[in-house]
Amino acid sequence: MTTPTTDGAGSALRVLFVEDDMIIQFSTAEMLQELGHAVTAASDAEEALRELEAGGFDLLFTDVSLPGRSGVELAKDARRLHPALRVIFASGYGDSALAGQGGEGAVILPKPYSMTSIEQAVRKAMEG
Repeated sequence: MTTPTTDGAGSALRVLFVEDDMIIQFSTAEMLQELGHAVTAASDAEEALRELEAGGFDLLFTDVSLPGRSGVELAKDARRLHPALRVIFASGYGDSALAGQGGEGAVILPKPYSMTSIEQAVRKAMEG
């Protein structure tokens, strides 16, 4: 059994997970929940921004390639609303997809990923 990843103070994180592929969205949300986190899922940046306006998230975990507004653009808007929000970018294109696009300070998680790599990315994001 995996030990839940927390914010360092012993509490589960509130994660906004943004992914347009429903199979990946479901499986990743399930893995995050198994790690002990409260997960809200969104399919695109506009839906995610509506969730973010209500606040209450510790971590934004977003795919880079989303329909409409990209995950990088979403993260910029999200950080304007909540400057302390931590960010993980999931990308099948590697670090080069984020070069010079404003992904500074975020953790990049290459696809495909596993529960272990998600757990490591969450820890790294929250330490950053």
